[in-house]
Amino acid sequence: VLTERDLADYQIRIQEPLWCTYRGTPVAYMPPPAAGVLLCELMNIVERFPMADYGQNSVQSLHLTAEAMKLVFADRSRFMGGFPQYQPPVGGLSSKAYAAERAKLIDPKAAMDQRVSPGDPLLYESRDTTHYSVADAEGNVVSNTFTLGSSFGAHVMAPGTGFFLNDAMANFAWGGSEPANAPEPGKRVISTITPIIAFKDDRPWLVSGTPGGTRIISAMAQLLSNLVDHKLNIAEATQRPRIFQAASDTPVEFEPGFPVDMLKLMEARGHKTKPSLTMGSTQSILIEGGVFNGAADSRRPDAAAVAVDR
Repeated sequence: VLTERDLADYQIRIQEPLWCTYRGTPVAYMPPPAAGVLLCELMNIVERFPMADYGQNSVQSLHLTAEAMKLVFADRSRFMGGFPQYQPPVGGLSSKAYAAERAKLIDPKAAMDQRVSPGDPLLYESRDTTHYSVADAEGNVVSNTFTLGSSFGAHVMAPGTGFFLNDAMANFAWGGSEPANAPEPGKRVISTITPIIAFKDDRPWLVSGTPGGTRIISAMAQLLSNLVDHKLNIAEATQRPRIFQAASDTPVEFEPGFPVDMLKLMEARGHKTKPSLTMGSTQSILIEGGVFNGAADSRRPDAAAVAVDR
């Protein structure tokens, strides 16, 4: 499937970031085949609701977030495909108007009881992963996520290099269930990596990203909401427990740290619930008033925040 010619023809692409806003906070994200546009769609849907009024990790905020995730992952299955053969409708998926239409499908009091269908963004068209965030005194920032895929990737080390090749081709839809993501020669596989840089007053404010596979998008959305909606500091925003919801016929997964009563309240609204292991490991720098605040997520033991004195 993969030949030496494929590797020889592969080229590094330098692309301009794409932009969205969350309640007025500009966020720069990676274009496809990365998943930044899905994070943008998720935040646009959540933005339709007054999350700050509900409280951080309240049953109402968790319910709305889980329902929004169902809508986004339905669109992911339909519209995200390998690049450049398939061009997802980025303008539509990131549209505020499209998010407003999708948000109308959410019942504030009850979970969707049927499988969610993808929307039509064309109408609005105009696991072994590491992330690091870096910022310096001159205003330069880097948000970088890279991955081998599964542990040790393809289990093949490139001779003379000391590094393993990834197994990202597993992200193609090999069974034919997602035609846009079917394997083709020269196609770049879709990815859930979502490094971001968010801005305030035209200057970098938040530099962040996380490993976590499909849970990257939801982890980043909850981090942003914790900061923007609930005004938590970066350490608190990082450590608060998270949820994950994919398809509407799968349970909402809850990290440790939620009270049992919260799961019961969600079940009363029609959600299926399931305890989960930890989700993601956000590595962030928040810059305010010239002060660099680093937050290394303690969900994984190999994370650290370090300040270097020149």
